[in-house]
Amino acid sequence: MKFGVGASQLKQLTPEDAVSLASKMGFDFFQWMPIVKGEKGWAKPGQYDYDLERITALGREAKRLNVPLLSMHLPYLPSHEVKDGFINDTVAAAKAAGARFIIVHPLAYGNYREFFRKFYEMCRAVNLELLLENPSAREKDIGVKIPTVSSPLQFLGLVKESGAAVCYDCNHAIRTGLDPVDFYAMVAKFTKVLHISDAGGESNARHAPIGDGGIDFTRLFNLIRASKFNGHIVIELENSQYQELQKHLDILKDEFSGKLALQNMMQTN
Repeated sequence: MKFGVGASQLKQLTPEDAVSLASKMGFDFFQWMPIVKGEKGWAKPGQYDYDLERITALGREAKRLNVPLLSMHLPYLPSHEVKDGFINDTVAAAKAAGARFIIVHPLAYGNYREFFRKFYEMCRAVNLELLLENPSAREKDIGVKIPTVSSPLQFLGLVKESGAAVCYDCNHAIRTGLDPVDFYAMVAKFTKVLHISDAGGESNARHAPIGDGGIDFTRLFNLIRASKFNGHIVIELENSQYQELQKHLDILKDEFSGKLALQNMMQTN
């Protein structure tokens, strides 16, 4: 099992500095957002003017630092607004970085099945894997008057129809009123990447530290082990201090090596 950190947790840094810090902290890989022309370089939703020269150089440096750019995580994807050439440009950027996965939030359902199927086929043609992440938003939350993937069955249906695999986010599940453990049980066999953070309970943070929200991580981690998951886990903490990221990395490494660090942490809180 490999452990990584995402660009959204280090977006105050430049891509180069974020990768360097991830390496120093001992992460196994880096989950990056699209990089566009500009000082910081991180893209905002709907911004896909990729800086291929910078992406290529960053991919080489990340590999040298033993923290490869494993997955390219797109900001929320407004499928109904995607311009021609978007898929081609995105696939080219991921290949330039040496990535293995492209992760997409599939907010749109219904008529967009063909879009995700085309995206999947173009990824497969160049040995990339398309992962669909279970959404955190419903129609009222995003202001888009189109059907959204709002239930596990809808999401699983889109996964099967598109041919894509799954990036499962337990935080997104609980924020849409679903049981994160039951949801994972439905998609476990399709899951290649896990996003881990807490939500719900007394926490108002979108991506809270483990134990600060309402997710039963003891149940979830037991199920992850039982499912024989041996993929990639990304720690996603909102506005977190670097020490908190390091703490979570150490806890998860111990937890999945059999030391049950989570149980010990809960007992001391």
